Amino acid sequence: MKLEYLLERELFFESFSNFLRNFTLNRFGCELGNIEVSTSVFSLYKAKYIVNKNLGFIAPIGFPQGCLRKLTQDYSYGLDSRFNILRRIYVFLATSHFFRAIFASHFVIVSDYPTLMGCYCVIPGNHSYKMFDQKTNSFEVFAKEEFDEDFIRNEIYIRKAFPFLSFPPFTLHTDGIVSYREEFVDAISLNRLKSKALQISYKDRALFELKKLHLATSELTNTFEYLDKIRNEFDVSIRKLPIVFDDTIKAKIQFLFDELIAIVRLTAESEMWTCMSHGDFQTGNILINEQKDQLYIIDWEYAGRRSQFYDIVTFHCGLRSNLDDNEINACVNEVDGAEGILNAWQLDICLLEDVLVKIRERGSYIITKADQPLLDYVSNLIGYLDKHA
Repeated sequence: MKLEYLLERELFFESFSNFLRNFTLNRFGCELGNIEVSTSVFSLYKAKYIVNKNLGFIAPIGFPQGCLRKLTQDYSYGLDSRFNILRRIYVFLATSHFFRAIFASHFVIVSDYPTLMGCYCVIPGNHSYKMFDQKTNSFEVFAKEEFDEDFIRNEIYIRKAFPFLSFPPFTLHTDGIVSYREEFVDAISLNRLKSKALQISYKDRALFELKKLHLATSELTNTFEYLDKIRNEFDVSIRKLPIVFDDTIKAKIQFLFDELIAIVRLTAESEMWTCMSHGDFQTGNILINEQKDQLYIIDWEYAGRRSQFYDIVTFHCGLRSNLDDNEINACVNEVDGAEGILNAWQLDICLLEDVLVKIRERGSYIITKADQPLLDYVSNLIGYLDKHA
């Protein structure tokens, strides 16, 4: 998730300051002094970190520019290739020692700061902080304490349970902290590849790998017991939404969920296939190294047992980012899952599961803004149901 979005939606620097204090105490046994955040470039002379919200990093002053460019190379490739030269110029300048302060959005001032922290660059995520260690060329990934630790536990479980999948190499921390270490891989997102033919080829490879997971974990499940399980998880998750999601918003989400589950109960067959799913399967989570012909599937924090079609439907329809009626309708009788072809009631179950994923990922008190993408998604999905009632 983009740092720019995190800054808008939550008490980000409160969370970051807590994380920085805990990391420094656990790693080096010392306590940080005051932590202040400024947007003035004149704070540079006393700052310990600079923040670039567009490139998504929080880097120590003096962090090697080569490392920063490596970490942000994905931003050099846009979906519109006409602007790639401008993107590369921006990345070059925003990571250089001489110009990075000009492009910084914030400056973090820290007193009693240990110099050993200077080798770690922070890459914030939706539910985690990735600490890139330039000495080991790897990330240490830690759960944000304000969110459910299960997001990171999912990452660890999938890597341990299904080693046949293509992940960046990782090792598990054994000090009781919910975290893991992952090697840096020199790769870019699937949607950043220049060649459409290569995009299709690697997409098919990723889908084939995901299907192996689905087949290895598929189970025949009682549909109505599964619906009860989803209902219970939804009831818990909607109560955890922060107060910025007021009663009106919650009522709209509740109405949507109730409508979907009522439709499924009327139309569903008694049994369905479930399997372990990625939960956020999209082109941005498929990394490619063309030179080594290597593919990696990353970001398994939403992994869980769902309908066999969930990953494929979300991939084809872009459900994790928007909602397209035509794309959704095109999935019916076209999408091939691990154990059969998608039909209408199974599509509705996928939509139910997606509503639950979207609610769960926002369940933290540090979120201070009811984000427009979720509100638009709920409204569009209600409209979709009205049109196909």
